[in-house]
Amino acid sequence: MDPTQRNFNGRFAVLLGLVLALALANFYAIRQTGQAHHRIDQVQRLFETRLTDMNEQVQVLGARANQASATLEQQLQETRRSVTTTAQRATTAERRAQQLVGQLDQEYRKQQLALASELGEVKLAASNTGEKVASVVADVGTVRGDVAQTRSDLEAARTELSSQLKSMRGDLGVQSGLIATNARELAALRKLGERHYSEFTVAKTGRPHKVANIALILRKTDAKRNKFTLDVLADDKKVEKKDKNLNEPVQFYVTRSRQPYELVVNGVTKDQIVGYLSIPKVLYSRA
Repeated sequence: MDPTQRNFNGRFAVLLGLVLALALANFYAIRQTGQAHHRIDQVQRLFETRLTDMNEQVQVLGARANQASATLEQQLQETRRSVTTTAQRATTAERRAQQLVGQLDQEYRKQQLALASELGEVKLAASNTGEKVASVVADVGTVRGDVAQTRSDLEAARTELSSQLKSMRGDLGVQSGLIATNARELAALRKLGERHYSEFTVAKTGRPHKVANIALILRKTDAKRNKFTLDVLADDKKVEKKDKNLNEPVQFYVTRSRQPYELVVNGVTKDQIVGYLSIPKVLYSRA
């Protein structure tokens, strides 16, 4: 092989190597470019997804911000109205307070004038009272003397009545108080004030006749012998008092009394009796 042929072959080999190297380099570059495009697509899709999420979040935050802003604006307006109302009320209250202070001051001055006038009247009255005290003291002495005389007269009347009126033993064997046989003596007993007295007239009807806190049923009368029979109704109980005499103390007990009630008949006719009921003044409550 001649030198020219060898030179050509060498150049061809070099050129072929360069072409192969260039082809390999171009293939590698194309592959790298494809991978780069794939990565760029992935990054772009990821970016777009994140951008979409961010837009949605921004919209949500914007809506919340708008709502919060509207709420704050409403609260601000309400606060302004409240402040305005409060200020108006405060102004009204202050004016009212000033009016009340003025009224109270006027009332205080009126009361001071009235008090001064009343004090003057009191001083005058005290002066007049001082002059009357001596007269009152003298009157008290006179009254005391009259009271002592009244007591003395009462004792004398009691002694006189005791000598005039009779005291008898009742049908229960208990010594009775003074017994009245007529209206005048009954009036005298009332003046003594030792017991309560209730007059009665009971007809023979067979029905109860109420006297004070008891009831009487007249069963029988004997005008010739001045006797009578009756039933006493007290404390839901019936007690028969048979063949009792004129002016005889008919005695019975009730729950609230430690002393006996006394029934005295001063008159007996064919169909009725007339008399009075004597009740102790001291009664006791039921247990």
